[in-house]
Amino acid sequence: MPAADQVHDSEPVPGLEIGTVIHLADRTTGRRTGTIPEPQPAPVPDALSDDPLQRIGEQVQALFTAHGRTLTDGKTADAMRITLDGVLGLINGALAQGAIEPEQHSMLTAMIQGMRDAPERL
Repeated sequence: MPAADQVHDSEPVPGLEIGTVIHLADRTTGRRTGTIPEPQPAPVPDALSDDPLQRIGEQVQALFTAHGRTLTDGKTADAMRITLDGVLGLINGALAQGAIEPEQHSMLTAMIQGMRDAPERL
């Protein structure tokens, strides 16, 4: 059946007639307990470390701080690590598909791993 064909059920859904609009703004899931703050420019650390991995950690923490979060919060740090594990999977897939060269893979993996380890450097 082509996607444009209409589905004809034997029984109409009560209260949901053709053309009825469901206003999602009127529905709340109760999952959020507060509002998400507006992003602010990331503050520049006063003194940058000489260690590149430490600098990555400071920059990532500054990014999270600008969004009202901190990597010293375990749940926030875990969420970031999970996300970056997904990014590492994408980079591995790009290498396997030949979309990036091994040297590019090594560089990207090192940078992402540096970001992933940022909470341990704070």
